Amino acid sequence: MVKTLFLKQTKGSALCPVESLRFSRAGIDGNEPCSPLRQILILPRSTLDDLALQPGQLRENVVLEHPGLHELESGTELMIGAARIRLTFHCEPCGRVVDKARASALMHKRGYLGQFLNDGTIRLGDSVESLGVLHEPIPYASKDRIRWSLERRSEPITAATLLFECGVPVGYARALPRYLATFPLSLAELVRFECRSKARETQPQMF
Repeated sequence: MVKTLFLKQTKGSALCPVESLRFSRAGIDGNEPCSPLRQILILPRSTLDDLALQPGQLRENVVLEHPGLHELESGTELMIGAARIRLTFHCEPCGRVVDKARASALMHKRGYLGQFLNDGTIRLGDSVESLGVLHEPIPYASKDRIRWSLERRSEPITAATLLFECGVPVGYARALPRYLATFPLSLAELVRFECRSKARETQPQMF
């Protein structure tokens, strides 16, 4: 059951508790723009209880009663009320929450990120159901996710867009050339690097 709902209206701002979230395949209405693979962050209430935290402190969109959420496989389709959500990967501990708990305590426990597969509304009290693994799993590690994405492409892509589409933090941009050096040349050659000033202007926000 859905216990708490939050909007993240702008990057870094305080979360706004709400009674419902309107969503579409583009993400949550009124939420800050984000990668297609990071449209919603779902957290089980048990994680907050284990860490003695309050709803919203890990910057989640949804708190629900589902103790086994983190054990579900990537690619699992979850029904939250009328919402069909593809679980993508666990949310990484980051600088915005490290003051709430140790990174080691948050690893693979900070919530599950997901992608909407339909349009509708999530409301407080909605039921939750796992429909099983219906979609391709997505790697958790950033390097593996970048390679996974490139293996499914045939056309060139800019480095900034690649990171955004993979849901990889922009801080990994400096590591991207090192990652690409370990990939087959056919994959590495798909990535186009822009000048720094232009990339900064065009890079969309991810969180």
